[in-house]
Amino acid sequence: MQSPDGGATWTKPLQLDAEPIQMQWLPQAEGRMVGDYFATAFAGDRVVPVFALAIAPTASRLHEGVFASSLVPLR
Repeated sequence: MQSPDGGATWTKPLQLDAEPIQMQWLPQAEGRMVGDYFATAFAGDRVVPVFALAIAPTASRLHEGVFASSLVPLR
């Protein structure tokens, strides 16, 4: 998503995966670890979004990739 007018309006979200991650795919340790799968960090003057994409596990093996990109914020 992006905002051409400083946050007053936003473009439509773009789905990055073919199927959203299902809650039952997530590891569990006293509850599902949902917040562990996305983040926004800052490095100097750059923004670094981090997110995970997954497909259904097979047996006890998880299938997940974690992605990040270093972006210069719009001013």
